[in-house]
Amino acid sequence: FYKDGSSETMVAKSYTFTMFDAQAWLARDVILGRLRMPAEADRARDMTEWQARAAAASSPARAEEAAAAAADLQTEYVRNLLAGSDYPDLKLDKVREVFKPAGYRP
Repeated sequence: FYKDGSSETMVAKSYTFTMFDAQAWLARDVILGRLRMPAEADRARDMTEWQARAAAASSPARAEEAAAAAADLQTEYVRNLLAGSDYPDLKLDKVREVFKPAGYRP
C-alpha cells in the first residue's frame, strides 16, 4: 500500500479476501505481542519495493501478459504476508494458475 495514501494500491483483484485475511492475522500477532512491527525505514523500503514490482507488472502491452503478471505479483505479495504468520497452509501456486488467463504460456 502506498504511504502517501494515494488511491493506486495493489489491493486488487484476485486475492482480495485472502490478502485482507492475511493482513488481519499479522495485525493480530502485533496486537498480541507475537510479532514486532518492522522499523519505519524497513517498512518504507518494503513499500517502495512492492510499488516498483507493481509498476513493472502493469507494464506489459498485451492484456494476457498483464493479467498473468498481476496474478504473479499478487501471489508473491500474499505469500510474503503469509510467511510472517501462522496462517493455515494455502496452495498459492495452484491459486495463481486459476487467476492466469486460460491457456496462458509465457
